[in-house]
Amino acid sequence: MDRKPIVSIAGKQGPFKNIVSALEKIDLSGVKGKSVLIKPNIGRKALPEHGYNTHPLAIAAVIETVRKYNPLK
Repeated sequence: MDRKPIVSIAGKQGPFKNIVSALEKIDLSGVKGKSVLIKPNIGRKALPEHGYNTHPLAIAAVIETVRKYNPLK
């Protein structure tokens, strides 16, 4: 049985590619036809590079990857 993990780690490629690489290893087929809420962590006013907030490119990568699975529009 070929099962995908439920946790994935990626690094050293930048915020966008790290997220895409990590999510490609996880089975996201369950989002097809469903509503999906993406809730980024928001902390305080700071540059994305400081790590206090979710980097905007990381959010873009989550959105782009989830859209490939045809969630409810």
